[in-house]
Amino acid sequence: MNPVWVAGLILAALIWVSWDDTRARPVVVDLAAAEQDVALRVVNPRLRQFDADGALKSTMTAPEALDFGGSRPGQITQPALTWPLSGWQAESTIGETYPDRTLLKGDATATHAAERRTLNADQIEYQGDVMTATGNAKIHAPDFTAGAGQVRIETTTATIELTQQVTTTLWPAR
Repeated sequence: MNPVWVAGLILAALIWVSWDDTRARPVVVDLAAAEQDVALRVVNPRLRQFDADGALKSTMTAPEALDFGGSRPGQITQPALTWPLSGWQAESTIGETYPDRTLLKGDATATHAAERRTLNADQIEYQGDVMTATGNAKIHAPDFTAGAGQVRIETTTATIELTQQVTTTLWPAR
């Protein structure tokens, strides 16, 4: 091999190594700052909860969910929750998830088809076995209509409790 070619290749290699100085510096990543910026997008998520005996307690579905790695609440688009044992279903335009609860926000609605009951509220929180509707909550049923600052529904027993500025209208029996 020609010594001029060898010298040229060595010179080219030295220039390339000095030009690419990123290899010489360690890359430092601030994981806490990066975690705030990184989002996990899940398409068509389905989250199921089971009781101690393995029976299905609830199911949450949505077209899309975003997870921010614990730096802020997860965001859910059009969440829909169902409780098959009690017959309740709830949905809203947007939701937030926390480790211990789920918030349904924006036109939040819960329905019980068999009993023809509908609950509308600014926000519905689901935690454990309880749905709590707050902010101008209104419940409609065949035999009554009620409004309250807070409506609490126990999903396992379908017990409904109205508190804070309750107004009701009872309809006559048919």
